[in-house]
Amino acid sequence: MNEYKVGQVVRSKAGRDKGQYMVVIEVVDEQFAMLSNGKLRKVSNPKKRRSNTWRRRIT
Repeated sequence: MNEYKVGQVVRSKAGRDKGQYMVVIEVVDEQFAMLSNGKLRKVSNPKKRRSNTWRRRIT
């Protein structure tokens, strides 16, 4: 079950951007979403990431 929604803040837990906060721009399917961090990955050029490489930010 996909628990991620557009506009949700998540934190990367793998890759070059490990530890960075990102925003879900689009949910592609159960496994993938388009993410943007606003610095290197602008909203106009989001990164397609698998959902097991990031987690929801607890607020």
